[in-house]
Amino acid sequence: MPSRRQYLKAGVGLVGVGLAGCLSGSESPDAETETEDDSTATTATETPAIEGLPFGTETTVNGVTITPETVHPQASVFYISNVDWGDIERLDDEWVVFVSLSVRAASGSPPEKDSFRLVAGDEEFAPQDPVGDAPLNVVRPGGGITASPYSTEEDGGGLLAFAVPEAIDSASDLRLQYDDGDAIAHWSLPDDTKARIAGPRPTFELVTYDGPAQVPEGEVAELTITVRNTSSVDGVFRGSLNTTGLYAFHELSLPLEAGAEETVTHPLPVNNFVGEPNSSFSCNLRTGESEYEHSIEVVPKSDDS
Repeated sequence: MPSRRQYLKAGVGLVGVGLAGCLSGSESPDAETETEDDSTATTATETPAIEGLPFGTETTVNGVTITPETVHPQASVFYISNVDWGDIERLDDEWVVFVSLSVRAASGSPPEKDSFRLVAGDEEFAPQDPVGDAPLNVVRPGGGITASPYSTEEDGGGLLAFAVPEAIDSASDLRLQYDDGDAIAHWSLPDDTKARIAGPRPTFELVTYDGPAQVPEGEVAELTITVRNTSSVDGVFRGSLNTTGLYAFHELSLPLEAGAEETVTHPLPVNNFVGEPNSSFSCNLRTGESEYEHSIEVVPKSDDS
């Protein structure tokens, strides 16, 4: 696949590229007409690469209509590691940038996901699946994104995930690229998204993770979790609280300003996790960096309780 620079240098024309102007309200320019001689007229269909489209603009390229819908960078990702347990993926020195797309083809199937890239300067970033150890179909992105992984079915499009280095120098140039080999289009990422990726990722410290050692049957155990944002940027702490007995996961998502600390409690009705007194169950907290375990024994109620 040619790079953007090679593409423009070669001067290759783009055939059949249309801009529907969902956000801008503009339309593609009419093709120019050239006359070769007095008796023969031809229509030139060469169009320069579509650059600088606002993110969210619907654009048609060679019969494929594409609308970037949502973009959301994250420092960590929650995913379901098996049926009943969750986990957190945090890449080394990289943001996970989720992009959801609507893609429709006038005929045939929508293009493969590898037709899309995030581009910054001379660097290109291909879609990732899995994201680290997390298959995309079990990832739960933030930012209100509900799209399923990208599909080439008739109603195509969906969710793509890209890994982009944190504090990348060329973040101000970040854009989504579609290239089908004959035509190319770029959408600029929103300014706040580029500013976010240009900076460092947030970091967190688990200050406390505590709960009772014993709880009478029929009662509720409360786990206490205190988290501090140890970085200079706002962010979201993510964790997965996994329980045995009744195997289940509980997703934790805690927004914290830079330097802030917050305590949350998580109630667990103990009878949901054990079938009889003098039994115990475990509460396993995964944060992406570490794993913590707390065991709770369920005891018989005393006569005066």
